[in-house]
Amino acid sequence: VRIAHIKPGGAYISLKGGTLDPEHQTAPAAEIWTGSKLPWVTLLDAPAWEGQPPDMAPVMAAYAKARTQAAYDARAADYNANYARSTPDGDLLAFMEAVCPGGRVLDLGCGPGNSAQMMAEAGFTAEASDVSAEMVRIAAARPGVTARQESFDQIDPTPRYDGIWANCSLLHSVKGEFPRHLRAVAAMLLPGGVLHLGMNLGTGEGLDAAGRHYANYSRDELVAALHSVGLTVFAA
Repeated sequence: VRIAHIKPGGAYISLKGGTLDPEHQTAPAAEIWTGSKLPWVTLLDAPAWEGQPPDMAPVMAAYAKARTQAAYDARAADYNANYARSTPDGDLLAFMEAVCPGGRVLDLGCGPGNSAQMMAEAGFTAEASDVSAEMVRIAAARPGVTARQESFDQIDPTPRYDGIWANCSLLHSVKGEFPRHLRAVAAMLLPGGVLHLGMNLGTGEGLDAAGRHYANYSRDELVAALHSVGLTVFAA
């Protein structure tokens, strides 16, 4: 199925070619409802099922991704005008210091691409990726930056980067999918490659007032997650 809807009072999922007929629905298309109190949203990449899904976790993950993408598409110009730094902060400087000079780097979840531009200006071969088409459009216009639209689910795990700057990006990954996404990110690193992972410390996950999904972790949880994908933590 390519499109699903979530209405107040329940999740409404149209299952393409399905045969379900919940007793409170009469339309021929298969439909499923849950008791979740959620605002209306259109999901463009809902997972496909045949028959009744085992739980609503994939639906809720698709919901969170769609809301987050829409929020960043809507606010891309504002982010670029008001939040994009033009000089590197301490974290970015430390990252660039750790990556081999002139190496190939990826700004994962690049937003307006300002970090990618700063890395390009420092002599790195800078690429940038983001799920938001509007953010990618802005990033691609920056000198020295090659940008592409790509979700965490679409990551190609082929090893090819000397460094990956994932600052405040993977914190949008749904907790149930974070291990898989982190594994794919780590797989893109060449031997000796460096990952910067910027996350929020705390507990739980959910949408903020702007509709963006955030997942919080403890420091120990993040260190364990990095170790589980074969990375050594040298600063935390």
